[in-house]
Amino acid sequence: MAIKGIRHVERPRAVAVDQLPSTAPAGTMVKLFPGEDFETAIRRLWTEARDRWVAIGELLMAWRGTAPHGEFMRMVDERMPFKHPTANKLMALATAAERDPEFVQLLPPEYTVAYEILTLSDTERAAAADAGLIRPDVKRAELVAFKRRLRSPSPPPPSDKRAELVARRARLLAELDEVDRELAALG
Repeated sequence: MAIKGIRHVERPRAVAVDQLPSTAPAGTMVKLFPGEDFETAIRRLWTEARDRWVAIGELLMAWRGTAPHGEFMRMVDERMPFKHPTANKLMALATAAERDPEFVQLLPPEYTVAYEILTLSDTERAAAADAGLIRPDVKRAELVAFKRRLRSPSPPPPSDKRAELVARRARLLAELDEVDRELAALG
């Protein structure tokens, strides 16, 4: 049964590879596409992780549309292997993918890191792109540090210490002149 708004992507079938490292559990099968080596397969699966988070987000949005008003998050909390905050992040990823599929291809495959990028304002996202932070291998720590730098209150403007000292000297010299005049008047 097709759900409106959910896209279906046909993928080529993988083939089993029977030569595995000796540390693999007995009976383990690694799936490789024809002509694909292990490194390529691992990179492919890593990238597919992002697509799966988006697909889960799409399904959650479709499910939310069928759930009784006010019940969806309770249903997620009770029935899913994650809680509603995770569902909200996955639905945000799905919404971003719907709006700009090319942008989503630049996101990292970890949904929590991808969501950090989505929480940036348009201006912050442009600054992050200029800083080279919109990329599939960006780390969450890099984004958190970037957001902290960007959002921290700007320090007060540095005071001009020299100007302060020159003004103080002028006041003291004026006061010294006044003291000299008073002493001269006293004889």
